[in-house]
Amino acid sequence: MFVLVEGVIAKQKRTMPKSASICLTVENKTVTAEAMVDSGCRVFDPLSGRQCLFLSKNKFRELLDESMIGFAEGNYCNFDAAKMKNIRFVPVSTVDGEGLSVGLLSDSCKVDDKECSMCILCGKKDDYCGYEAIVPYEIV
Repeated sequence: MFVLVEGVIAKQKRTMPKSASICLTVENKTVTAEAMVDSGCRVFDPLSGRQCLFLSKNKFRELLDESMIGFAEGNYCNFDAAKMKNIRFVPVSTVDGEGLSVGLLSDSCKVDDKECSMCILCGKKDDYCGYEAIVPYEIV
């Protein structure tokens, strides 16, 4: 009996992949990146309830038009107010500290060709151990 139960439990366990390919679209701008899969990435947008992924600063900039780049970097004086519908401020607590992260609601998000709905957060780094993003394990 013990062997049978152990076999069922072992079947249910999934191996966690190390990486995933992501394709993100926001207002007709598309970015692809290789993401590190993180089992501890549990950040949610408080307004939409969407799970968040962290995108490197360089890749995040590719999703923005020129009027919004300064806004994402903390210059809140010069920006296109019409673009605010996709902008989110998400409270985060990471090993780097606590604070608010600027995010975008994705129009389309594919993680390993699986469609999902995500909030894309601007990471503080340009690189995450050789990856351009961090994606939650539950999405993969």
